[in-house]
Amino acid sequence: MLKKLKSEMREFYHRGNESIFQVYQCRKTEGSNTVYLACKVIDSQKAPSNFVKKFLTREIDILTKIQHPHIIHLFSMLHKSSRYFIFMRLAEKGDLLEFILKKNHIGEGRARTWATQLALALEYLHTMGIVHRDIKTENILITAAYNAKLSDFGFARNIYENGLEVLCQTHCGSMPYTAPEVLRGKK
Repeated sequence: MLKKLKSEMREFYHRGNESIFQVYQCRKTEGSNTVYLACKVIDSQKAPSNFVKKFLTREIDILTKIQHPHIIHLFSMLHKSSRYFIFMRLAEKGDLLEFILKKNHIGEGRARTWATQLALALEYLHTMGIVHRDIKTENILITAAYNAKLSDFGFARNIYENGLEVLCQTHCGSMPYTAPEVLRGKK
């Protein structure tokens, strides 16, 4: 399957040569049905030593448990040698930051719609006992139908482990998006 998919993959998004992952666009065809996917390829040899065990495992675990119209859908995953291939539905318009930079603005109606869609996604996650911990424009994807979908669950975690509530002690996410109370050291 991987060999066939590789022949249909083209680079979609790349974060430089030193990045631990790249994202490719590919298509999966079954009969007359074609699905376009994004394939996130993670090289565990380039990743920090605890990345696969701590973050990738958690991301896959969470993505397999959730399904919501405003959260990017996990299609499948493969692991071959040092690389992990995570196949998700393609968001054709890219991420929200790209969208803003291209368009220079977002209309009030569209902004309201996307805010509502993201609030519904977060409400769903919280009812599932999951916190995202890295909400930023780069992790909000826009589909061809102009719907917003939350993505990148690398820092996400379940707030319950073994039936007990676990407080998140680690500061993570992206500094420009950090809440002021976190920067002041308040919980």
